[in-house]
Amino acid sequence: MNNNDLDNREALVMDFINARNKEQRAHDSLDKLNNSFDVRCRIAKDEKQKCPGIIIDRILGKIYKDALPFEEPSHNMSDDDADDEIKNFIAQRTNGKNSEYYVREALKKNSNNKLLSKILTESQRLCKEYYSETAKDIATIDIKSLMYNPNDHMDEISDTLDNLDAEGLSELIANNVKQALDAEAERANREAEYNKSVEDSLTNDTSVTDTEAMESALHKMRPLNFPKVYQPSLMESVLIHMANAHPNSSKEEIFAEATKEYTKLSLVKALKLENFNLLSTRALANSYLK
Repeated sequence: MNNNDLDNREALVMDFINARNKEQRAHDSLDKLNNSFDVRCRIAKDEKQKCPGIIIDRILGKIYKDALPFEEPSHNMSDDDADDEIKNFIAQRTNGKNSEYYVREALKKNSNNKLLSKILTESQRLCKEYYSETAKDIATIDIKSLMYNPNDHMDEISDTLDNLDAEGLSELIANNVKQALDAEAERANREAEYNKSVEDSLTNDTSVTDTEAMESALHKMRPLNFPKVYQPSLMESVLIHMANAHPNSSKEEIFAEATKEYTKLSLVKALKLENFNLLSTRALANSYLK
């Protein structure tokens, strides 16, 4: 090996060392900046603003999770998963806004909604308490602790859920979902029986020889209260939507997804986050068919 080759190898080693040192200095500078008092205060302020929404997601998520009728392990979910489902569901209904915005907008329309007022007040109280304590050690506290994690505060949140009678709300919602499922099953059975009777009648009717005669016979057999324009129930619309959205899924999987969606809608109705009158419910049902 000649001197030129040795010099080149030494130069490559030095370049590598210098690059690593430069990278380490940049990392140290960034770490120092992120841990500075001003940056910590800014992060704490930003996270404090997000905090009520995080707690509301957990409150609504727990009510939703406990209202689901599933017992099979495949349908169980963690608190974090329930939070995410509620958060995404609300974002779809608010054009990307969070749950705190959703609650505040509902209160603007109905300031007498004591339950929503309590949910908002409690979430604000828990956030204020947490960040008041955090502020005392903000210069030395682990920076990750500036970000509110509901899993670290379930004792306080559980107390809030008890004060809200969340268990009773979940039971109410679960009963509403069960009634909707039972009504849908009864409607499907009635429809199947009606279709079978029509099929049997047409099969035995020798006068039905062409399309015009069939339409006339069907018209005569149509019940007097049969609607001219078919209006699906909200549960039926959700089932149809989930079947279309998951064409390769089993009936059980589609049913599970529809039940979860309807449970969220029942949560919205129970907490009066939106107005559910006859017209709005019909519009909502039709929106699932688009």
